[in-house]
Amino acid sequence: MKIPVVLVSSQTEFASVPYVKVDDYQAAYDATLYLISKGHSKIAMISGNPSDAIAGAPRAEGYRKALEASGIPFDSRYLTFGDFLYESGSIAMEALLEQAPDVTAVFAASDEMAIGALSTVIKYGLSVPDDISIMGYDDLGIAKMIIPPLTTVRQPLYDIGKIAVEKLIQMIETGETVDSKIVDHLIVERQTVRSLT
Repeated sequence: MKIPVVLVSSQTEFASVPYVKVDDYQAAYDATLYLISKGHSKIAMISGNPSDAIAGAPRAEGYRKALEASGIPFDSRYLTFGDFLYESGSIAMEALLEQAPDVTAVFAASDEMAIGALSTVIKYGLSVPDDISIMGYDDLGIAKMIIPPLTTVRQPLYDIGKIAVEKLIQMIETGETVDSKIVDHLIVERQTVRSLT
């Protein structure tokens, strides 16, 4: 249809469809390394759907590769899956507490799943971060409102939207395709990760 399109927090291999997003693999890798730097080695992940090639699989792969690079063997009991929403994070955390009770830190592939995990930990009479550290991904507004405030990976959503619209206007005005852009993520330290060192 020759209508200009820019994808936001998604991507495609079509050269004529540019995208603006963070590097999901690298962000998950850095989040896992952050937990390792705090002395954690029994780190679980609540991933998105593994068949999701945009945010599910790359974030899980970043987690696995960070463990590997740090000499920590991957344990399949520590990897659970959700759908990025609160309820699935809660359910996944219940599964982790049953199958991997020695876990000391959990990296969730979305803030909603992290908050679901946090609520389950508290429901089981445990403390965040004293018993289990939890880290999210997105830095939604609610991440700083919950108690304790959530340590997370920030996607600069405002900047992503602004850059995408600028690219779209450029495509409309020139009729030409523009380049895709990977924007920087940032680890936001709050109060849900405890240092074991």
